[in-house]
Amino acid sequence: MLESSKDILYIVIAFSVLWLTIFMCWMIYYLAMMFKNANEIIEEISDKIRAIASALDFIKRKIDFVSGGMSFLSKHVGKSLGIEGLSDMLEDDEEESEPEPKPKKKSRKKKSTKKK
Repeated sequence: MLESSKDILYIVIAFSVLWLTIFMCWMIYYLAMMFKNANEIIEEISDKIRAIASALDFIKRKIDFVSGGMSFLSKHVGKSLGIEGLSDMLEDDEEESEPEPKPKKKSRKKKSTKKK
């Protein structure tokens, strides 16, 4: 069966290639499992971020709704109780939010004050 040292060399090379192949398959399998776990973690994080964003949008809508209602309520309660300052302050705040246009400067010509 083994007639020369060359046959032993071929058997050793065959076992080495076999073990190298098994090791490479094992390494590729674990690498694929790591990528799968990383993908699952990224999906979970994305879901959590979407949930947080939707919660913040909900809170923002509620705050906008309440602030609009409070503005309406304070205007009408102030008017009905005769508190003019409160409703005037709110109206002044609304007017201040819009910048007033600057008046155009008129050129002044000097008139002669000569007596005739």
